[in-house]
Amino acid sequence: MMRAPFLLLAVFLLAGCGSSPRNGGDLQSALLDRGAVEFLQGNFNAAATHYERFLGLNPLTTRRVWIFTRIGLCRNGEGEYRAAIQAFDRALASGARGTSRVEILYRRAIAGNFSDLPGLALVDLEQVSLEPAALRGEVVKAAEFERIFGVTLIRAGNWKRGKRVLENLVRSWPYSPEAVSAHRILTFRKFSVQVALCPDLQSARKQIALLREQGVVGRAEILPDRSGVSVLVGEFSRYDQVVRERDRLRALGIPGFVLP
Repeated sequence: MMRAPFLLLAVFLLAGCGSSPRNGGDLQSALLDRGAVEFLQGNFNAAATHYERFLGLNPLTTRRVWIFTRIGLCRNGEGEYRAAIQAFDRALASGARGTSRVEILYRRAIAGNFSDLPGLALVDLEQVSLEPAALRGEVVKAAEFERIFGVTLIRAGNWKRGKRVLENLVRSWPYSPEAVSAHRILTFRKFSVQVALCPDLQSARKQIALLREQGVVGRAEILPDRSGVSVLVGEFSRYDQVVRERDRLRALGIPGFVLP
């Protein structure tokens, strides 16, 4: 999965969450206001620092769930996914309930996927799927959830169930962006690493030639949910295998991400 859509989604969804609830007994509550400003500006590391300083001064604050959740979102935004998981763990341990619990589980699942831990992400998504649709809908749009759920199932090795979820997504929301993405995923039979997206086939062939000079075999494919020609490397039946290939390519200085 690509980082940018999830980062944008977190910003758009959470920009409307507002400031934390007030508690006059806490020390230096202004730290939370500074954190909120930095968060909305996308300065996630600075925001997390303010929230963490507040917790250092107020370890027993009644706002622990909200603050740990914000820290987790900040770490997700910074690409520090293991740290995000730890923050979400602490938010749940602090007594998250209702919508807050659903949101934490969903965001922790996203962090788990980015951490190459689809099995752990799937546990969280299974819990979210059991919540009433109305409650779940306050956190994430149904089509988006189905896409993430389906991809995570596939990455966790359950191709058959994952594809059923994506097929249902296409039937239920046929004109949504998520359906377009799901349709592309349904055409895959193996995992691959995308290392380039080129405007045309000629450019893709040049990229493939450059890869060949580094001892890497690439291929060009036109994917239905994006313009241009993708340059892909490898075909693997298991997610852990494609992750190793992606890491090998990165060690060679070739950036890439896993499909699907």
